[in-house]
Amino acid sequence: MHTNTRPAKTLIILLLPLLLAAAAILIFPHDAPAQDAQEWCDRGDELSRSGRYQEAINRYEKALRIRPKYTRAWNNKGYALGRQGKYREAVSCVNKSLEIDSDNAYAWSNKGAILHRMGAQPAEVLHCYEKALQIDPKHVTYWSEKNVPLSEMHEYTWVKHVVEGQQ
Repeated sequence: MHTNTRPAKTLIILLLPLLLAAAAILIFPHDAPAQDAQEWCDRGDELSRSGRYQEAINRYEKALRIRPKYTRAWNNKGYALGRQGKYREAVSCVNKSLEIDSDNAYAWSNKGAILHRMGAQPAEVLHCYEKALQIDPKHVTYWSEKNVPLSEMHEYTWVKHVVEGQQ
């Protein structure tokens, strides 16, 4: 007598991905200790992108305990603090990033955005965006960000030239 094993094979094929996923969760839980500073920073970035800034800050701090001169962690911690409205702490973190690597265009841009949100003088904000553009002159976002303090300084002619590509 021949038995049909097809339903059992089909069931195994359907359940196998679920079993593997469950095993992965048990073996690699989301909050398992990271192996290095970059991994902690990556986790912080994920949390920051989803608006979970305090959790992100905690991950950046773990990265910095492992690697105290990790510019990306300092800068991203500053970003997250800035999103929480903790501007002085945010600027302090970004400044630490820039002390380690003054050629970090993203950090200069981040500092400009934080200073703008905290109500700094447009000239101080402009200086940050200009530094970012000196490092990475083809980054379109930095040009756009530079227009904010320029417009506050009533430098409309210059803004118009940048937009029209006449600079």
